[in-house]
Amino acid sequence: MFSKEEAKQLQLIVLGIDDHELLFSELQLLKTKISQSNSMMNVWEIIRTSTGYPQAQKVYNYLLTLPVTIATNERLFQLMLCAIEKDKLDGLDLHDLGKQWAKMKDTRIEIPSNN
Repeated sequence: MFSKEEAKQLQLIVLGIDDHELLFSELQLLKTKISQSNSMMNVWEIIRTSTGYPQAQKVYNYLLTLPVTIATNERLFQLMLCAIEKDKLDGLDLHDLGKQWAKMKDTRIEIPSNN
């Protein structure tokens, strides 16, 4: 169940939410329609086409634009670092790095069992 405290927290996160009480009220009015929906896109379509729910529209727009996983963020960060350090990356010998990596994979140790 969505609470007023959660609406207050959303106000701190989502830009443009003016009043958490108004957000809470809007979502309470939309609760029946939202609960009958079977996907986020259906919920968005309901909220987008319903007039008079600007706070709810801002929240769902925010939710739909969040990355699904942090892997995307990590990949973007890695690509950004590669672009920044391009001069260093251009000087690397990939064949040598491959050999070093292969050696690292062969460093397995056997863990004795307690039996």
